Amino acid sequence: MAIPLHQQVANDIAEQIRSGVLKPGDRLPTTRQLMERYEVSETVIWFVMIQLKTERLGYGQQGRGVYVGQEPRSSWRRVSQPRSHRSAGSQDLKP
Repeated sequence: MAIPLHQQVANDIAEQIRSGVLKPGDRLPTTRQLMERYEVSETVIWFVMIQLKTERLGYGQQGRGVYVGQEPRSSWRRVSQPRSHRSAGSQDLKP
């Protein structure tokens, strides 16, 4: 089965981040630049940005762009607590 376009683009950008080509705090290219570079639609780039943000490889700043994040999601771990000891709205993830 073929890998979806948005996954191919996200994998390429993620590899650039993991290899150090793109460093924490670097601004990612604009949507238009990414569309031209990868020859894909704006919708594909939209899905790529969602995936990068979900994986904490990128974060957005309103009106400024998307930047390389500080740490990928894989470095986070779930903390188990008995359900009775959890408070409403408490965070289950710890760095």
